[in-house]
Amino acid sequence: MSKTLAIILNFNDPVRTDEIFKALKPYEGEDYDLHLLDNGSNKAPASTNTTLTMKQNLFYGGALNYAFKYFIKNKSKYDSMIFITNDVIVHGPSFVKTMREAMFSNPEYKLISPVMCSDNNGQMPLTMHKHMNCWGKREIRPVKYVDFETPMFHKDFILDVKSYSDDLIYGIGQDMLSGMICKDKGWKVGVIDWCNVYHGWAIACKTGKSSLDLNTYGNVSTEAMHAHFQKINRIDELHSFLEYGGKYNA
Repeated sequence: MSKTLAIILNFNDPVRTDEIFKALKPYEGEDYDLHLLDNGSNKAPASTNTTLTMKQNLFYGGALNYAFKYFIKNKSKYDSMIFITNDVIVHGPSFVKTMREAMFSNPEYKLISPVMCSDNNGQMPLTMHKHMNCWGKREIRPVKYVDFETPMFHKDFILDVKSYSDDLIYGIGQDMLSGMICKDKGWKVGVIDWCNVYHGWAIACKTGKSSLDLNTYGNVSTEAMHAHFQKINRIDELHSFLEYGGKYNA
């Protein structure tokens, strides 16, 4: 029986990362294998739960490519992958199970996400309110793209994409590019409105865990994203997706 490969990403914050690991580890088994990937931590020791290690920090984009490479190397074992940043809180007993049931009951969906409840600038109640009318319906809500804090990728998607451009190493843009890829392939992207995750927005930058402060990170990552979409001749689609995401996303 194939499983989900669940990877938690750590960078300089083993305490926060271990909380996610402890929430998910007891339920590892038939549904998923759990790994903890250290992204070249240099300001704090790696977690004692670390199972995969990168020699240097390659930001979110490099870590996601590493995870894809690991998945492809072990593709006979897995049918999907969840990539989990360490600034979230998940419900351990049901999180992976709920995501798996949603994806494999709806095979047209190759990329899904839980609802992201964010504390971005104190707007968590507003973010939650936007989804309240959908919760409990047990239907996947189709969207153009999903946030990449805890995305779940179908095996078909990973084997097709293989890796993202190093232009997107800072981790901004993979979400919208993935939505475009799914559109090109005739695949669906969706949000699981009965599965929610709390996201502590930009904690790594805000707490000094990252080598870049929040403003610098925002500037360099946004500039790199626009340059990449310009290079692949999809800049107009990017602007359309940004406008869409500004109004409503996961």
